[in-house]
Amino acid sequence: MPDSDEFSDPEHESTETSATSRYVRLTRAELYELVWAEPVARLAKRWGVSDVAVAKWCRKLNVPRPGRGYWARVQAGHKGGRGSLPPARAGQRTEVCMSPGPERPNVDATPVSDTLPADLKELYLAFDSPDAHIEAPAEPVEPHKLVARTQSTFRNARADDGGILIARGRWHLDVQVTRETLDRALKILDALLKALEQRGIRVSVKDTDDKGQEFRRTTASVLGEKVEFDLSEKVQRSARPLTREEKQKLAKDPYYWIEDKYLYTPTGSLRLRIAETNLGFRASWSDGKRQQLEDHLNDFAKALILTVNKRRLDRAEAERRQRKWEEEARRRREAEKAWELESRQRKALDVLDERWRKSGRIREFVAAVQQNATEGHGPIDPESDLARWVEWAAAYADTLDPFKDAPFLALFERTARDVQLEPRRYW
Repeated sequence: MPDSDEFSDPEHESTETSATSRYVRLTRAELYELVWAEPVARLAKRWGVSDVAVAKWCRKLNVPRPGRGYWARVQAGHKGGRGSLPPARAGQRTEVCMSPGPERPNVDATPVSDTLPADLKELYLAFDSPDAHIEAPAEPVEPHKLVARTQSTFRNARADDGGILIARGRWHLDVQVTRETLDRALKILDALLKALEQRGIRVSVKDTDDKGQEFRRTTASVLGEKVEFDLSEKVQRSARPLTREEKQKLAKDPYYWIEDKYLYTPTGSLRLRIAETNLGFRASWSDGKRQQLEDHLNDFAKALILTVNKRRLDRAEAERRQRKWEEEARRRREAEKAWELESRQRKALDVLDERWRKSGRIREFVAAVQQNATEGHGPIDPESDLARWVEWAAAYADTLDPFKDAPFLALFERTARDVQLEPRRYW
């Protein structure tokens, strides 16, 4: 959403620009009436600009705006204390000419909600609507049970060196603030929790680990997904001045350990964050110079929904990668199995071929022995040692001959199964 905070000088603006419908002119009086008629966030949404831009216009035109808690009081039925429009200062602009955001070229014009599945989109739009602005009341009426429990837990809590309260109880909201900012932090959480639960997002302070043990963790359950969050106060760390004795010891030993070398000063600035990293979108909001944390409660609620969407996408991507790895592993196993079968069959063929050739050579050798024995001596005596050797050699040749052991394919498969393969090398 563009931050349209540019002003045009009405006296020097061209007729063509002034007549162009995509430019909107507002006088000081008109801007004053608008910002006191509805929240600035709603105006900014309708104009296609940011609420920061509207605030800039008000400052430059010296137009007062409603203070914090004004709209909550109006919603509760109280009459708001509307300030008067002061006279224009000398030389001050009296009009603003803005170019609404939707008319400006936008590289990525796709709304975030259109990228979400139906169930998350419906929930996201419930917080994105101008009518759904979460307003922290000045004084919460019937605070949320978790807020009331947290308030009771922190009532007599002690503070650490930085002033941050340390509660004794277990089941309270994850809040790390000082006593001075506790009430404001609880008002913010009260408004946030009520708005979330109004739209079906339940907040819990208990969780269970794999062993069934309960532990404290503040989570928002968004359509079955638990998203952890916390509210904390920023603490400024600064080095305290060293004592004379510490300086002397440090001069003698550069590695001398100095205890409590830092001072921790609470700043009063609150931060609301989602306790996850690498989300790819904003997940932490703090008090700033122009806006307070109360102005970003809707943004935080929408970020919870975007976190759930990212988890779904991450799981889908992880499952896709897992399927891809499993398919690659299956192909590798099949290729390895095919390689082993081919290797065994080749080696079995070599073995049987060598046996067939060897049996043939033995038979040729036996025939040559018989021919040599009979030349000039007549037939071999069947009872002689030579006859018995010839019989043994022929039988041995038959044991080597693969065609003597029918069926051949059964012998081939048995040989392939029994051969020893060398380990496969990949280099």
